[in-house]
Amino acid sequence: KKVMYNTALHAEFLHDHKGYGFDVDIKAFDWRRIKKSRDDYIKRLNGIYESNLEKSQVEKIEGHGILTSDKTVEVNGQKYEADHILIATGGRPIVPNIPGAEYGITSDGFFELEDLPKKVVVV
Repeated sequence: KKVMYNTALHAEFLHDHKGYGFDVDIKAFDWRRIKKSRDDYIKRLNGIYESNLEKSQVEKIEGHGILTSDKTVEVNGQKYEADHILIATGGRPIVPNIPGAEYGITSDGFFELEDLPKKVVVV
């Protein structure tokens, strides 16, 4: 989200630049380049998170889990005990149950678009 926020901020600055004495020709916006920048940023952050977990000697267990006590988690049928248990569930967008929702896309789908839409509505 940070990359896209900064992109929008720069677009606003460029839109207002003449009012501040700048005369700059804006030739184009490269949607594919900003998508790549966003993907690279996310990949780099995920690498940093993984590295920090490894340095802290955190054991990463992937799967569906159930907390069975304050120090026990069961993941895919196997029990693990620890003084500290971190459950990182991740996140997925929720599509609202409203008329016309089937015509929309989530933010994940938006960043899969090959071409930038001429207009976008955010709900």
